[in-house]
Amino acid sequence: YVPVEATLTGSEAITANTIVNVDFVNKPKEAKELVITKIVTDPFGDKDATAKQRFNVTVTLVPGNITMDWSKVAITHSNETDGNKNVDSTNNKITFTIAHGETVVIKGIPENVEYTVDETAGEGFTLETKQEDRKGTITDQDISIVNLVNNYTPKPVSPVNVKVIGEKHLYGRDWKDEDEFTSGDVFTFAIQYWTNTGWVQVKPEGVTVDETATTDSKTFDLSGYIQNFQFTEPGIYTFWVYEKEDSIGGVTYDTTHHSFSVEVIDDWSGKLKISNVT
Repeated sequence: YVPVEATLTGSEAITANTIVNVDFVNKPKEAKELVITKIVTDPFGDKDATAKQRFNVTVTLVPGNITMDWSKVAITHSNETDGNKNVDSTNNKITFTIAHGETVVIKGIPENVEYTVDETAGEGFTLETKQEDRKGTITDQDISIVNLVNNYTPKPVSPVNVKVIGEKHLYGRDWKDEDEFTSGDVFTFAIQYWTNTGWVQVKPEGVTVDETATTDSKTFDLSGYIQNFQFTEPGIYTFWVYEKEDSIGGVTYDTTHHSFSVEVIDDWSGKLKISNVT
């Protein structure tokens, strides 16, 4: 309670052996507000997508020896369509959901009541606001503010279910086996991906096919190199497969580059996903 006024009855001058009546009038302290805001940062700057993620927030009040009038506690949400708000007076808890750019105002909390704000974040959303910044005591200030800040960092694509398989055809003669005088036929195939600075080799350097086949074609598999590739951002990744020129006598090497693209998307599940391979 706070004093409002004091009224002195009788003479203003207090003399010996005189009784002076003073009437004090008090009223309850005005209830205060706790304001909670949500901010989500992400490495890709897609704020429209950021706003789709909702977080479950729990506010725990500790009244101590202060009497809470729960009938005066009210929640105002900046998103008027959000109906997930609940006041649990038995356990001194208030729960609601909130998204990026939204604000929740809890009115009717008496001064000196302690509070703690916790949230449940989805995968990939790291709560950056420290615990000490989510706890406090309602003061004589009209408003107490808690900013819940999350950083969104999705995990790379895993597993990478992309296969890259090709065939090597040799026409005009049979494959040569290795003997004590000559090396057998060996052809090497590699894969590169496009960056802003040009084509970059996917390590290791490539795979080979040799003379062990009995037909005019041999299969080679570059899938392992793609499956170990780190798809860390959404976008379109472009690759090409090519034959590395060597020095087999009488053989003309194929200079064709066979390209393909892998499209990676972020659906805000906390993990990047491959949506298309063309």
